[in-house]
Amino acid sequence: MDKQPAAASAPRANRRAALAVAVIAAASLGLRLIRAHEPIGGFHSFNSAWYATIVRNYHSVRDLLHPMVQGKPDFNVPPLMTWIAWAFTRMAGFSEFTLRLVPILFSVATLPVLYALGARLFGRRAGVAAAAFYAFAPVSMIVGRNIQTDAVYVFFMLASLLLYLDARQAAGRARAVRMAAAGLVYGAAFLTKQFAVILLPAIFLWECGGARGLRWITKEHILFGLAALLPVAPFYGYHMAHSAGSVVGAQSYILASQETGVGWRTARLLASEYYWGLSPLLAALCLGGMAWLLVRRRPGSGLVWAAALAFNGFFFFWHGHSYYMLFCLPFLALAAGALLQDIPRAAAAALAGGAAAALAIIMSLAMLCSLKYETDEYKVLMKTVSTQPYPHIVIASPVIYGSYHPVMNFYANGVQVYDEHEMVKELKGDAVALGRDTGAFLIGATAEDQQRYPPVQVIVRRLSKQIAGMLTPDQKKNLVCVNFAKGIEFDKESKIIRRMSQVFQDETGVRDDQLAALSGPNIANEVAADMYCETSIASPSPDVREDLYRLFHTDNFSVELTADVAGVELGGALKNIVAIAAGLVDGLGFGNNTKATVVRTGLMEMIKFGSYKRLGHLSEQGTFFGPAGLADLITTCFGGRNRMFGEALGRMWIQDPEKAKNVDLSALEAELLNGQKVQGAHTSDEVYAVLKDYDLVNEFPVFKSVYEVCFEKRDPRDVYRRFREVSREVIDLAAFMADEIGPYAQELSKTCGIPFKMVISTDREALATFDRYLLKSVLTRILGKAFRHTQEGGEVIASVQETEQRHLINVRNQGKGIARTDLDDAYLKMKKTMDILKRFRGEFFIKSQDGVVDMGFRLPRA
Repeated sequence: MDKQPAAASAPRANRRAALAVAVIAAASLGLRLIRAHEPIGGFHSFNSAWYATIVRNYHSVRDLLHPMVQGKPDFNVPPLMTWIAWAFTRMAGFSEFTLRLVPILFSVATLPVLYALGARLFGRRAGVAAAAFYAFAPVSMIVGRNIQTDAVYVFFMLASLLLYLDARQAAGRARAVRMAAAGLVYGAAFLTKQFAVILLPAIFLWECGGARGLRWITKEHILFGLAALLPVAPFYGYHMAHSAGSVVGAQSYILASQETGVGWRTARLLASEYYWGLSPLLAALCLGGMAWLLVRRRPGSGLVWAAALAFNGFFFFWHGHSYYMLFCLPFLALAAGALLQDIPRAAAAALAGGAAAALAIIMSLAMLCSLKYETDEYKVLMKTVSTQPYPHIVIASPVIYGSYHPVMNFYANGVQVYDEHEMVKELKGDAVALGRDTGAFLIGATAEDQQRYPPVQVIVRRLSKQIAGMLTPDQKKNLVCVNFAKGIEFDKESKIIRRMSQVFQDETGVRDDQLAALSGPNIANEVAADMYCETSIASPSPDVREDLYRLFHTDNFSVELTADVAGVELGGALKNIVAIAAGLVDGLGFGNNTKATVVRTGLMEMIKFGSYKRLGHLSEQGTFFGPAGLADLITTCFGGRNRMFGEALGRMWIQDPEKAKNVDLSALEAELLNGQKVQGAHTSDEVYAVLKDYDLVNEFPVFKSVYEVCFEKRDPRDVYRRFREVSREVIDLAAFMADEIGPYAQELSKTCGIPFKMVISTDREALATFDRYLLKSVLTRILGKAFRHTQEGGEVIASVQETEQRHLINVRNQGKGIARTDLDDAYLKMKKTMDILKRFRGEFFIKSQDGVVDMGFRLPRA
């Protein structure tokens, strides 16, 4: 008679407990959903961005066997959580909110599992209390909404433990089936986080303590182990077969990377984690519950104590890490629940109510701290950087980079993020190639470090001012400045383009002979790998050039010296425009012949741009045929990112002209170059402004074409048809010789102290179509050699008579004579001249004889 009411009240008690757990779960879900749509930031955003990046890469490459982050496979943490997130975001869409829903839902799903464990081990009241404590503990509330593995791992771990306890109570076939199910779920826990292995020693200790030995091990336990391998085997089996070293190394790193060392410091760290992660009152309840289980032993007391010892021992002796008490929290909550199960109902209600109030206050403060100062600071930062009108990178201080670089990379939108410390380390292996005309945002830990760096010329000006302020007068007097920057700056007042060495000189006041420039085909990672390359170093001072040669020249880094600082700097800046033109040819499918013509014409334009006195850049033409000119141009036109950009743009005009007309250049370069920038487009914009201001646009068809395609959205096929027509001009040869070659020869005559005479004899009009810049380049180089030979006491007569296709070179040696190689070179130059002038059907000659240089041509009557 007495048992009937108890039997009747059991279902009601079960329903009340289930309703309480449902209310707790609903409240927990509601709190976790607060601002779940916010960008990644705040507490442990490193982990959130890390796993979010892996999931995003799954969507792009569809390769679940290789969880990729920043171009490398991540074997540090098992992949099940990211697989689940990938599947969920495929159905619900990829966003911060849908990514957060995965840990949130698993965190809430843990509550009924924890209730079932508590009810089985200690009673319904203990289960409800344990679920409530776990639901609202600050560490669970914060980590349970983070995009990371821990909440998912705890769910699978507790579910496997619950199935294991059910299997222990079963017999026969049911025991084997439930034990296998427990093993499968445990394998899922391990595939979520390898720290699930800590549950095994806890079960081992508990079972051995109860059975006083190993007699508890049965064939069903072996089945448990085999079933646990099934979820794990495919992923780790594949990678152990293909890259065992990487897997073992990653696991060793993650297990040992946070070793704290045994001692009082670690004990205080663990205590503070519990004190604030659980809240003071809940921590006290859990401590009291653990003590209570020693006083009043229950069947589950040993299990809770074994788990607490295993997880805390792991933290204390092996791998101390913030928020890792989350793994132990369910067992501590069970202990607190057991305490409330055994004390009178009123006292239990008072304690539970007080704990709930304390948890609400602490949890609210924790949520406030993680959300008050917004969580979108790095998303806003990266958006700001990626939308700048000039190429930019982000350089973060070691503290900021170490904590937030996955967040910045997640929102990078093509912007490269670098560690400031890594950038200044000794260069080994791969190097950081920032690219020319690239600005930077320097992100530091203090307000003073938050400095914005726009394009390269502003960097040079700012650093120049800083350097000037640090130097003493004596230091400034002896300073040698080597410029590596490839930018140019248009001075609207003086209407000229200023090079970076001139910008530095403006800010520091150093002399011309203290300036130098270095440029050439020097791809950073190849230089760092010690592959052979050459470079040009320019300085007006012979002593400085020799000092820099000794400093830089090695067996694999060959240095060519020149006094032409302007030529070296302009070569590095202008060749990117030509590279885009070469890429357009590739994209349009015009072939290598056309590309060679564009590259050659582009080189001529670089030479011409550098030779204009009106622009303030009198440079030597020979510099543009050295490492800083032709060699760097070849590298860029056949393998650089500016060429790649031009090719993509040209191909787009072929495949979808409407899309090409509306293409966003920034979006295209972000898609193609993964954060690197197309410097040629920006340089062409500035160069075009100069040419337009001086009414020189039509004299630079390659520079003009690149500008029109990039900024005026002109069809490159039309541009190149026009370019084919204007690249050669109808020129009066007599006027050309008198106006362009004559002044150059007179300057050489004055410099060398050697008389010069030009002879022009024509019986008819000297008009023809030819490439004036190519002819000027050939003739000025021949003149230079003629004056040099005359200074050395040699004589040479070089003439071409096109009418008979005859090339006559006479030599009379006097003094030092003339080397055979120079004669061969003179022959080749004269042949080139004949090819250019063949439509004139006349005679062209250069004479170095009797200490006089003569040059001219004769055109007989047709």
